[in-house]
Amino acid sequence: MYSDETGMSGSIAVGLCAATYLASQGWTWGTFVVCAAGAFYVPHVRSRSGTKIVVNAMCFGSSGVTAALVVNAIAPRSQNPNELVMALAAISAAITYWVCNSTLLGLATASLDGRSFPRVAWELVRSETAMLAFAFGGAICGLVMVEVSRWTGIAALVALLIALDVFVISVPAGPATLRSAWKMIVSRVVGAAVGGVVGAAVPKVLASAFVGALVGGVLGLAAGLATVTLVALVRLRRSGAYLDRTVLVGFVLAEVALPAIGTAAGVVGALAGLGPGIATAAGLVIAASFVAGWRRRATNDDGVDDDLLLAAVTEAMFDGLPHPANRT
Repeated sequence: MYSDETGMSGSIAVGLCAATYLASQGWTWGTFVVCAAGAFYVPHVRSRSGTKIVVNAMCFGSSGVTAALVVNAIAPRSQNPNELVMALAAISAAITYWVCNSTLLGLATASLDGRSFPRVAWELVRSETAMLAFAFGGAICGLVMVEVSRWTGIAALVALLIALDVFVISVPAGPATLRSAWKMIVSRVVGAAVGGVVGAAVPKVLASAFVGALVGGVLGLAAGLATVTLVALVRLRRSGAYLDRTVLVGFVLAEVALPAIGTAAGVVGALAGLGPGIATAAGLVIAASFVAGWRRRATNDDGVDDDLLLAAVTEAMFDGLPHPANRT
């Protein structure tokens, strides 16, 4: 699916989803097939790079099986593990896959290039660590397939892959954007989570479903945006920088999307159940990704990527604006 030809693309999300789901179904070794298939990149096949194909397939497949074995060890099916234990298994599986894949690829690269194995392996472990978030997201999709339904988990995985493609892989700077703007991304995710929790809690309290959905939507969105704003204010105050209220308002308006998606998913989940709530979030993420992709193509004539520009402006604001008196 992806053209970056690395193990840190969308294949890591699919591999972790497979590891979590197949391990819970007792098909641990089936993960090898799924992950090995994710290593077949079209450019390698077109150029007939047999060595790269075999090495990638063995590294990805072995990493997937190792991750699945970790899931079985932490959350064995016979003990009917609860959600907290399964979440721990998902986190452990993501880290295991990452370290194992980096180690195996490092060993292969060092053998072929004659470089120092410890140095190569450490470089791979440290490279593109922001993709660990998508690995964990893929593992969560596998949990959704187990705990809710297969189709709901597949919908969530598709949404994750589309968002990954639009906002990471297809962006000129790729995962480097995540590294430089990780604080902004964390604030968005936390804002969406807060909005979802509030949006789900309010309808449970109010008797009327309509009033609960309306009030929950308003309060959830407000809480999500307030969370993002609070993060911005704290960072600005800690840096002792000048607070430009106009820029802050613009930042809040630009950050509406994720809190709104989280709130909508929370409200639907409270009224219709967890499955519909996750499906709502997946559908909205897909829609937002398509809109962002269309906008990027429509405005590509000026050579400036809007998402990169927004990330740069936001990080500049977080780093602190100079006081007007100090400007020259």
